[in-house]
Amino acid sequence: AKEETLFPKLLACGVVNFEMETSLLFTLATISTRNIQAGAVCAVYAERHARKGFDPGILVEAEKRVIRTGLEAVRILAD
Repeated sequence: AKEETLFPKLLACGVVNFEMETSLLFTLATISTRNIQAGAVCAVYAERHARKGFDPGILVEAEKRVIRTGLEAVRILAD
């Protein structure tokens, strides 16, 4: 399967995270004529290359940390 050859290639390139939703966000910010800045903060829930699922116990704390980090980034950019 493609997935079985893709993960080792991504790991060899140093990729530690991937997802699809922010690619659209970055594309829209890039093509916008309004000088929009875009960023993303990702929480790691699973180790796909190791075929390990996420621990539901860390989900809430990870989401809180992502929110705090995103808000701090907005504050820094606003200054």
